[in-house]
Amino acid sequence: QLQLLQEMLNRVLDESWKVIVCNHVTEALTALHNEQPAIMLMDIEMPEMNGMEMIRHLNHSNMKVIAMTAHDSSITNELKAAGFDDCLFKPFHTEALQAVIGINGNTAEKTSDQKTNTVIPEQFRQLTAFADDDEEAALEIIKNVKLALNEHLQRLQNILDEANNPTTNAADTPNIKSSITQIKQVVHKMLPIATMMQMNSLD
Repeated sequence: QLQLLQEMLNRVLDESWKVIVCNHVTEALTALHNEQPAIMLMDIEMPEMNGMEMIRHLNHSNMKVIAMTAHDSSITNELKAAGFDDCLFKPFHTEALQAVIGINGNTAEKTSDQKTNTVIPEQFRQLTAFADDDEEAALEIIKNVKLALNEHLQRLQNILDEANNPTTNAADTPNIKSSITQIKQVVHKMLPIATMMQMNSLD
């Protein structure tokens, strides 16, 4: 998802913008101190510290902070009460990104010759739209998505295995509430990509 966001930003921003990408909270805090950016895009589900916690540690009087989430829009008031200026609900399109950043899509978006890529299945078109019809880049995106989905599915399987096969030591037996929380976290991470790929759900 971070790669897709980078590709999207590369398409809509001109050379006057500087984009800084951070994989961890500590990197983000360092970048905020050193760079003092005008806009920050923050996923509210981060491993070290969630967005609701992090924004309380920020002085963002001179910075617009935009929350990114796979939750539905019912969380908007909660996010704004926490201090976020705006929200992007994943999966989002270029137009939504441009709107919250405050740029005009007619002038800022980079243009390219549009070609129909017949190699990429229709199911992946929303994902590979950020590749600007570069087949190699599109295939790299699909490869990364496949690896990420496999990791999520393996984590789900591990959680289910632990819940179904508790150890003999009662202290080591997984708590059902904890298992459900872990499953929700994994599904939340999978949801944006699964939606873009139009994956079917099973009841």
